[in-house]
Amino acid sequence: MTLSEQFTTLLAMTAMGGWFGLSLATYHRFVNPKHRRTITLFVSDILFWIIQGLLVFWVLLELNEGQIRFYLLLALGVGFSAYKALLEGIYKNLLERFISIIGHIIGFFKRLLYHLIIQPTIFLLQLLLNLGKIISRFILAVVLFILSAVYLPFKWLFRLIIPDYLKVKATKWLNQLMSFLTTIKKQLQKVIQWFKPD
Repeated sequence: MTLSEQFTTLLAMTAMGGWFGLSLATYHRFVNPKHRRTITLFVSDILFWIIQGLLVFWVLLELNEGQIRFYLLLALGVGFSAYKALLEGIYKNLLERFISIIGHIIGFFKRLLYHLIIQPTIFLLQLLLNLGKIISRFILAVVLFILSAVYLPFKWLFRLIIPDYLKVKATKWLNQLMSFLTTIKKQLQKVIQWFKPD
C-alpha cells in the first residue's frame, strides 16, 4: 500500500469516526437508552453497531482491500473525539431544528387532510343520516295514517249493522285491537323519536 493510499485511508477513518459520532447522536435522539430498557433496545443496539462495523469494513475494502491497522483504529478515535469536541453541539441543534421542521410539515399535511377530506366526509355522512331520519319519519307517519284510515270505517260499520250483543264482543275485541295498535304506535313513536334530527 502506497503512502498516498495510507493517507487517504487515514483521512477516511477519521471521517468515519466523525460519522460514528453523528450516527450515535441521531440514534440516541430517536432511541433514548435512558427511557427504554427492553429487549427491543438491546436488539436495536446490536443492529446499530453491526451496521457501523459493516460500513467501516466496506470503506476499508474500497481503499486498502480491507486491511486493518492500529493507526486506523486511532484515526477512528480521533474523528469521534473531534466530533464530540467541535461538532456535537452544532449538529444536535441542527438535528432538533430539522426534526421540528419535519414535525411542522407533517402537522400541516395532517390538518390539510382533516379539513379537505375527513371533515367534509363526516359532514356528508351526518347530512345523509339526518336525511334518512327525516324520510323514515315521513314513511312511519304515512303508515300510521293508513292504519288509522283503515280502522275507522270498520268501527263505523260495526256500529251500523252489528247487533248489540255482537257489538259488545266486537267492542271488546276492538278494545284489545286498539290496545295492541296503541302499543305498536308507542313503539313506532319511540322509533320516530330516535330518528328525529337533533
